[in-house]
Amino acid sequence: MTVWGMHMMMGLGRMGRPAAVALAVGAMFMARPAAAASMQEVAQTTWWAGVTGLPSYVNMYIYVPDAPAAKPPIVVVPHHCQGSASSTNSEIASLYTVADKTGFIVIIPEATGQNCWDAGSSRSLKHGGPGDTGAIVQMVKYTLGKYNGDANRVYTVGGSSGGIMTEALLGVYPDVFMTGAVGRLAHHVVVLLGPAAPAPVAR
Repeated sequence: MTVWGMHMMMGLGRMGRPAAVALAVGAMFMARPAAAASMQEVAQTTWWAGVTGLPSYVNMYIYVPDAPAAKPPIVVVPHHCQGSASSTNSEIASLYTVADKTGFIVIIPEATGQNCWDAGSSRSLKHGGPGDTGAIVQMVKYTLGKYNGDANRVYTVGGSSGGIMTEALLGVYPDVFMTGAVGRLAHHVVVLLGPAAPAPVAR
């Protein structure tokens, strides 16, 4: 996703479009200290936080900028088929640059040892179910609590299997994800919606 696209996405939540665009433009000129942050793995015993029954192959990685916002938005980036947290980490370097400037947090889930995400089984398509979608939502809940994240500004973006997972997350958990984008990250701008509008899939 382009810098412009991410600033649009990180605009102050569910306010009117003209105001959000104006704030997004202003945010492009905000400066933060140089960052030394890097992607870090979070132990399952930590982010599961007492929850049981989640897929053991799903693991959590996170990028927290050195100067996160006081109430940081969260962007979830599930990897493509045959991908991994490591490969995603390399692919989204430009997203980290925006995170360093604006203070949002990036969650990189990994379906370790799996070819693609399970985004179509009954357990993943059930709200509160024990599938891959439920595991990713648990990562979001953990991050919101630990970093005082903004629950009204949680997003997901991905391509290939990550795109299918993005669609599943938006469809099964519209109460968690505000909006998202599917496809090549550099080619999408997510348009902010009003509070009553459903989460779309931008293509």
